[in-house]
Amino acid sequence: MRTTVFVIALASLFPLIACAKPPEMSSEEKLALYSRYAGEPVKSVRAVAPRFAGWTPISDTAAALWVKRDEAYLLRFYGHCENMKYTGAIGVTSRMGRVFAKLDHVVGPGIRSCRIDEIRKLDLSAA
Repeated sequence: MRTTVFVIALASLFPLIACAKPPEMSSEEKLALYSRYAGEPVKSVRAVAPRFAGWTPISDTAAALWVKRDEAYLLRFYGHCENMKYTGAIGVTSRMGRVFAKLDHVVGPGIRSCRIDEIRKLDLSAA
């Protein structure tokens, strides 16, 4: 009888184990990780038309922007960029074919215009 109860109890744990996943990194941990692979700040980057290769929300103060498949930048914002991690798409303003720190913004549905404070190239080969 004890063996049957133990087997049933153990079997009931399998669905819980199957659904378990490692804990998600906090925004602060993500930002620290990306910052570790970021170079010195740059004034601007070339804007690749018609759109960027991708982006990753890191926190409400930063995002990673892929201008090409093998070229990415860490963007830090002035203050908080609310709802960044919940929006499905973003746009980036540019001037004369370049995105400038301190002048340009990240925009998107559900987020207010977020001014870019700092741009740092990510070393993708080191990651």
